[in-house]
Formats: sequence, C-alpha cells, structure tokens
Amino acid sequence: MRNYTTELLEGPDGFGHNEPLDPQAAIREQERIAALASEPNETRWEIEEGWEVPTSVGEYETSMKVAQGEKCPECNDYGTVGIPERGLDTGQERVRSYPCFCQALHSWHFQWRMTVEPRYQGATFTDSLGVSDSSLLSPVRQQEIYDTLRDHPEGSYYLFGPAGTGKTHAAAALFAHALLDDVQGTRRARRCPASRLLDQTQRYRIDPKSPLPLVTEELVIRAYKEGRKFSLFLEEFDRWNPTLDRIECLKRIIDAVYDHEGQIVATSNRSLEGLVQRWTRVLPDSEEDAKALIRRIGGDVGCRTVEFR
Repeated sequence: MRNYTTELLEGPDGFGHNEPLDPQAAIREQERIAALASEPNETRWEIEEGWEVPTSVGEYETSMKVAQGEKCPECNDYGTVGIPERGLDTGQERVRSYPCFCQALHSWHFQWRMTVEPRYQGATFTDSLGVSDSSLLSPVRQQEIYDTLRDHPEGSYYLFGPAGTGKTHAAAALFAHALLDDVQGTRRARRCPASRLLDQTQRYRIDPKSPLPLVTEELVIRAYKEGRKFSLFLEEFDRWNPTLDRIECLKRIIDAVYDHEGQIVATSNRSLEGLVQRWTRVLPDSEEDAKALIRRIGGDVGCRTVEFR
C-alpha cells in the first residue's frame, strides 16, 4: 500500500525529493501542504485514486508481526499515514494524517493480555481451526460451534454446558473480534465475571467515590452517542448470589445494551431452566423476575443459546 509519509522520507519520483528527509522534515512538509489546502469553501474531500487508509481488519495478519516487534511496513513505526485528498468542490489538495492500523493492534494486544486469562489468549478466529485441545468436546463438534460463531461474531449468545467443554474459549474468540472493533473506534468491548460486575455496581451505589463499575447504563448510552455499539461479555453467569436488586440491576444493564444495538455474550454451566430453578430456590418470590431476566438472555431479544455437548 502506498504511504505518503514513507514516500516523503524516501524520496520517490513525483514528490520532488531526491535525498531522504528526517521525520521532522516530513512532518513540516505535510503541514505545509495541508496549510495550502486549508482555505475556506471546501467541505468535501475524497482520497486520491490509488491510495487507501490502512485501518482494515484485513491487515490483521501483517500487523500481528508488528505486535511481535517488527517495524510496521505501512508507517515504519511513525504511527500515522499521510494520505493525499482532493476537494470535490474546488479541486484543492491536502494531506490528511490517518492513524495506522498497527497502533490499533498494539492497543489490542495490551487490552487482550490485561483482560483475558493466559490459557485463553490463543482463542481467536484468525487461527486455522479455533478449537481447544483441552476441551471435552470432540474437535468436530467444536468446529461446528466455531463455524456458527464465526459466521455471526457480532451476535448475542448464551453459551452453556458442562465445565471443560470450551465455552470460555469460544467466548474469548468472540471477544477478540469485538476488541478489534473497539481499538478501531466502532465498538466498546468489556469482559468480566457477572459476579464482579454486580459487586462493583453495589459498591458504587453505596459509595459513589468508589471506582466506577466496568459497565453502567450511562456508559452504554455514551458509547452509542459516540458511534460505538457496546459488547458485554459476562463470564460465569450462573455463579453469583441472586437478590431481587441484583436481578433488576442485570436487567437494566442488558436492556441498555440491547436498546442501543449492542451485543451480549454470557457463559454458564447451567441451562436457562436450571438458572431459574436455582434462583427460585434461593428466592422463592423471585420467579417472575428471574424469568424476565432469562427472557433477555435467552432468545426473546435476539440472544441465541448454544449448548456445548
């Protein structure tokens, strides 16, 4: 892919430089050209023919090498790419600086390592199969499930089945996809055990000076206003102590995500029916509230259940 910044540095034909320039000289040259094109009356710009912005997920494989320490072939580790643009109304020319995709990949790898446990960090849809060697399911069954998830990675899912069947592995692969959108600015992806989110929310309500919960209704709405859909990944959805307040809290957060075109992915060892039975044993008067929560996570609003058996 052509990169204006690299061409300014290396001096190809057509740009008027026969000797390499230092990075600061390249930046000054870009600023000079941009200043010439900053006159009023031009509001519509298009990228010159033959150029493209290197920010597509299609460059993931190349950028993986960058994350492992190699220099980015697109921006030479400057972090931005200069792309010539032409005004549609006046024909003016300018150079606009776009963030290079390698920067998003550095951010992706940092968040991935901070968020996902080491044993699941190999779970992405970029590998050949995406199956887990330690799963109790057969590779064929795992592949069937992964093909379903890979075809609709932005869908909402309730993944359930016995321990050791690969639910968390599959959810991590979906999270990897959502996190790529996050670092590119089109999505907010958050992942944590359901019990931790509920504990954070409860502490924050008691003491507003405590750390903000990982996900709140307000954060979901703010992300949507910024043009970002929200992806919420709730691990161990069956492993929290139910109270009417906690059930209502989860209902509000899930409703906020769905109302703003977001994604919910939950993992659990229990079926939806098993969850209702457990919650109603603990809270005999909570059956209607429990069923209302289950309807949100179990298919009534587009969340597909996938059994790992």
